[in-house]
Amino acid sequence: MIPFLLSSFLAVDGYRKGSLDLSGSICGFVLGMVVFSKPVIYGIVLAVFYLTSSKLTKMGKDRKRKVEKDYDKNSRRTWINVMANGFTGMIWALLYSRYPSLSLGGYCGHFACCMGDTWSSEIGVLSKSDPFLITSLKRVPPGTNGGLSVLGLLASLGAGLLMGLSTLLVHLWIPHERPWLLFLICVLSAFVGSLLDSLLGATLQISRLEDNSISDKGEYISGRDILDNHQVNFASSLVISLFASLSYTQ
Repeated sequence: MIPFLLSSFLAVDGYRKGSLDLSGSICGFVLGMVVFSKPVIYGIVLAVFYLTSSKLTKMGKDRKRKVEKDYDKNSRRTWINVMANGFTGMIWALLYSRYPSLSLGGYCGHFACCMGDTWSSEIGVLSKSDPFLITSLKRVPPGTNGGLSVLGLLASLGAGLLMGLSTLLVHLWIPHERPWLLFLICVLSAFVGSLLDSLLGATLQISRLEDNSISDKGEYISGRDILDNHQVNFASSLVISLFASLSYTQ
């Protein structure tokens, strides 16, 4: 009953506040049913990621509309967004009963990576100075895939610290193995994950400038048209979570 109630709350809350469309809410409900049936730390990690990230998506809307052509369309998450950021985490959660340490490390690493990338993107785009491209260090327009800013880097680090702190607080209530190692994994997964996401975005995701906004049409800026944003998010979080799971089981 508890997994059902918590999953329903997140799904309905996301739909009501405009963070999720109907397909995203349904997909989020399924994800929640899996996660909230596991130990408490799994649900806390998901809640911290979802609640903070959905708030940041709505922050600075006017600024984001200027730099991202499809902001209003993309700000309402679909099932594709949910699966790109949640499918790997759901698989790690499903592995808990058989491989608990492998599962917990991979799960926390995954959502820390997703949270670091989200915070970096949503806060970094509000920086007053133009970002620099991770591959060339040249200044590029705000919102460019692979663009880095000091504000965005600090945001990803802050995301990792918050996620890591959340796991430590859970440990005080319901202990788990190697709490400080898990804290470190969260911090590094968020920070390194955002850098990996930027690297993939700068090289495998195309960025163009149309009417002073980032789009898939217009003047070429960087990257190749190989992966879209969802695929970049999925790939970076998968790689980070694999390293995180192996690190936690050592």
